[in-house]
Amino acid sequence: MKILEDKAAIKGITTSIELLGFAKDYRIVTDQKRLQQVLLNLCSNALKFTDRNGRVKIIARLKNNNFIKLTVIDTGIGIKEEDKGKLFQLFGSVKDTKKNTNGIGLGLVISKMIVNKFNGKIDFKSEYKRGTKF
Repeated sequence: MKILEDKAAIKGITTSIELLGFAKDYRIVTDQKRLQQVLLNLCSNALKFTDRNGRVKIIARLKNNNFIKLTVIDTGIGIKEEDKGKLFQLFGSVKDTKKNTNGIGLGLVISKMIVNKFNGKIDFKSEYKRGTKF
C-alpha cells in the first residue's frame, strides 16, 4: 500500500492493512518481488475501480496449514456478471465507459500464473456497484 498511497490520497480513498493470526516475529519466506507484483496488481486494480471516498483494505490471515490468505477488498464498482469470465483470460480486460480503464488485461493473468507457481490459488467475489474481494 505504501507504493500506492499517493494515488489513494488523490482519490480520497481510505486504505488499511489487517494482519490476523501472526506472531510478532513471523517471517514469510518467498519470492518477495513476485508477491509484491501480485499485491501491487490487485491493489492497483482496486484503486482504479474504486470511486472517490471509497475504501481498499488488505487482510493477511495466517491459516493453520502455514498458508497465508491474502484478501484485497474494495468498495468499488464491482464486476458485472457477464464480465466475470473475462478476468483471468489473456487480454480479457473489463471496460467501463465511466472509468478510465487503460489496462490491457494482463495483470490478473500474470498474477494467477505467479500464484499458481507457488501452489496457491486466486479467486474473487464481486457484486456489481458494491465492490470486489480478491
